[in-house]
Amino acid sequence: RPHLSLHATLSLTMASPSTTTTAPHPQQLRLYLHSELTTSHTTHGITHEDYTQYSTYCTRRLARLRHSKSVKKDLLHVRLYKSSLSTKTNDNTTTTTSGGSKAKKNSYRAIELTNLPSEVLASHVNYFLEPLYCAERCWAASLALKAQMTSVIENDNANALGSDGLNPRKDWSVGKFRAQSMKRLKKAVKYATLVESLALSTKAPPPSTESAETKVNDNDEEDGATTTMPEERMVHPPVDEHTQMEARAYASFMRGNLALEMNQWQTACTEYQMAMQLCEALGQGLATTG
Repeated sequence: RPHLSLHATLSLTMASPSTTTTAPHPQQLRLYLHSELTTSHTTHGITHEDYTQYSTYCTRRLARLRHSKSVKKDLLHVRLYKSSLSTKTNDNTTTTTSGGSKAKKNSYRAIELTNLPSEVLASHVNYFLEPLYCAERCWAASLALKAQMTSVIENDNANALGSDGLNPRKDWSVGKFRAQSMKRLKKAVKYATLVESLALSTKAPPPSTESAETKVNDNDEEDGATTTMPEERMVHPPVDEHTQMEARAYASFMRGNLALEMNQWQTACTEYQMAMQLCEALGQGLATTG
């Protein structure tokens, strides 16, 4: 299974089993993403190919990650935190819920983590673990559906999914199983690509209007002073190069999985090769430390 072998390969390259440590750059994080996933896989059903168990674990883990006190305003999909920078800019949905204020505050809010500045992303590891486990949950759900589809094909009996008659998928056709499995895998690729984008993000914080006006007034008071604005400081990515390579390897591997299921052999080969090259580079310690 390439997915397990990728995590096993990367876990051998990690010097520490911890999820995150302080990188040499004071404003950058170092996350051991694949060591984190290897631990989750070995303790929540993946070694026994119980993808449903792992999917439910990811759901519970996501609830804990999103409700952390310091990040819930950016990660929770509720309109109570609509003033957060993570709110999707083109979110034009209106609250149609009738009732008290509690129902309105808990209505859905679309978020876009790429709107967050790099220094905000570097303030907490949950900004990276949340989309990571979203990708893992979708990937596990896709494989669970694929396993159920295989069971239907082998048994050629709708009762293969359960004899209680309460399973909502007992009447599904093989085509519907495959369509839903592909839908979940595409969402896994979307979240894996989001992890890669966040790791490489160099978004600057929004300018402060008050500080800008103060600088202009100070310049006007000085005789003969130029009104040129100071140069913007360089914005570093929120994580170090080691973590960036891990995120790129994970995204490339997930894209390879999707291309393989879609019978796009050349694309799958290219993505898998990219993932393996990044793994080999991590194993040889080619990622810079600062």
